[in-house]
Amino acid sequence: MPENRDIECAAGQYTLLTSNDVAALRALNRGVHAVDLVATVDASEPLSRAGSVRLTPGALLLPDVTLALLWPGVPEAVRVWAFVPDHIGAVTISVSHE
Repeated sequence: MPENRDIECAAGQYTLLTSNDVAALRALNRGVHAVDLVATVDASEPLSRAGSVRLTPGALLLPDVTLALLWPGVPEAVRVWAFVPDHIGAVTISVSHE
């Protein structure tokens, strides 16, 4: 199901950014702190942030960059999670995907 919404990501936990399997997404960090994006092969929460992609404040991840390009070490990656470090507050991520 296509989605276009803002997602508030609490500090110290993973937040699922994709409500269904996707090949790519548009993500904009609307916060003042960086977040780590992590890809998984299903809706199970990641076990670590290894291989994460840092999305700095104001940074835009365009949908023409597929999950396969961002996470070549995660074959068949279809879900994306955000992780905000414990020592900072919540961060809002604007997300759009098919």
